[in-house]
Amino acid sequence: MSSELENDVKPVVLRSSQGDVVAAALQNAKAFRKSLENNELWVYQPEGGRVLPYDKGSISLQELRDCGAWYEAVVLPAGNGSTEGGNGAMSPSEPQRHAAQGSTTKPSAANAEPVLERLAQLISARRRDLPEGSYTSYLFREGEDKIRKKTGEEAIELILARTSEDIRNEAADLIYHLLVLLEVSDIPLQAVIDVLRGRE
Repeated sequence: MSSELENDVKPVVLRSSQGDVVAAALQNAKAFRKSLENNELWVYQPEGGRVLPYDKGSISLQELRDCGAWYEAVVLPAGNGSTEGGNGAMSPSEPQRHAAQGSTTKPSAANAEPVLERLAQLISARRRDLPEGSYTSYLFREGEDKIRKKTGEEAIELILARTSEDIRNEAADLIYHLLVLLEVSDIPLQAVIDVLRGRE
C-alpha cells in the first residue's frame, strides 16, 4: 500500500458501554466515514488494502470517535442496544428479555409508547446539540434527503428479512430512522400516535 495510505491508518479500540476494551482493529479515514454512514463498524484490512465491515462476532455500533492517534468505538453485542450512538442507548427490548428468560408470555404493547417517546426525545436532543461521534448527528448534518434515503433503505431491509430475529432488528432500525425523519420534518411523535388512536 502507498505511504499516504499507511499514514492514514490508525488503530480502532473497541470498548463496551462500561469502558472495557473488548477488541482492536485498524481503520483509515474511509473506514471511519463508512462506519458513520452505515451505523456499523468498518475496518481496514492491511492484507488486501480493502475496507470491509467488521465481522468478528455480531456487534452493534453505539458511538465512534476520532481520538487523534487512534479511533475509539463503543459497541454492544447485536440486539442489545439501539441504533443510536452515545449515552441514552436503549436497553434490551421486552421481547428479548422474555426470550432470554424462557417465557412464552408476550409483553404488553403498553410498554412500547414510553420507549418511543424517550427515543424521540433523545433524537431531538441530538438534533439540537449535534454531538460528535453520534450517528444521529451525522444524519442531521447530511440533511433531510439523506434521512429519507436511509429510511427507505431500512424499509426494504425489513421487507427482505426472513427470520424472526432479523425482522425484529430491521423493524427497530426502521422505527429509529422513521423517528429521525419525523424530527427533521418537525412532526412530533404524538401527532402520529393521535392518528393511530383515531383509527382504533
